[in-house]
Formats: sequence, C-alpha cells, structure tokens
Amino acid sequence: MWTQILAVIAGLVAGFVVVSLAMALSSLIYKPPKDLDFQDRSAMQLYMETLPLGAFLLVLLGHALGAFSGAFVCQLIVGTPWQIGPMIIGGFFLLGGLMNLRMVPHPTWFAALDLLSYLPAAWLGGYLARLI
Repeated sequence: MWTQILAVIAGLVAGFVVVSLAMALSSLIYKPPKDLDFQDRSAMQLYMETLPLGAFLLVLLGHALGAFSGAFVCQLIVGTPWQIGPMIIGGFFLLGGLMNLRMVPHPTWFAALDLLSYLPAAWLGGYLARLI
C-alpha cells in the first residue's frame, strides 16, 4: 500500500514537472506582454484572444503529456498491474485543468479538448508502462 501511495505522489510530481516545462517553453515561444497583469481577468481575456493556435496546441500537449508521464511513472514504480493509480493521477490533473479554466479564460474548443485529454492520457501512460 505504501508503494502505491508513494507511486501516486511520484507520478504527480513527475507530471507536474512535465507540465511546468511545457508552460515554460510556451512562455519562451509566445512571450506575454511585460505589463500583463495575470490577476486581471479582462486583461487575460484580451491576451488570450491574441494568441495563435500553436500556443494553445502546445499547452494542450503539455497538459496531456503531464497526465501521461505522471501515470507512466506511477505504474513503473508500482510494478504490478494497477490502473487505479494512473487514473488517480489523471483525476488530479483533470481537477487542476478545471481550476485553470476557471481562473484563466480560454476558448471553448480548448477547454473541451483539454478536459477530455487528461483521463485518456493517464490511462495510456499507465497501460504502456505495464508493457515494459
């Protein structure tokens, strides 16, 4: 049981690192204005409207890869088939995605794809880790 708990924690940390790297890359490629107030919802809305498709796709990929890699790491640590852990990680990432969508305005198409990506990505990460 402790192995499973530690595996979930390690998976969450690994997934968070992957998402953080993707967001850092996105910020390097698509630099926000220096005077942007990230706490101002209307300013964020205006900024989001100026972003190109590539910025959104990079964020989608980062979110999905975070859930995937977290689930993959979790399953590798557990060692025996245990899909619950990877799905717990997918659930945490889904909750994080919901919170992010509530805080920062996004296009509807992005929100739908983003929320639909976490659980399948986590399932796939856990499944592929079992094949190793």
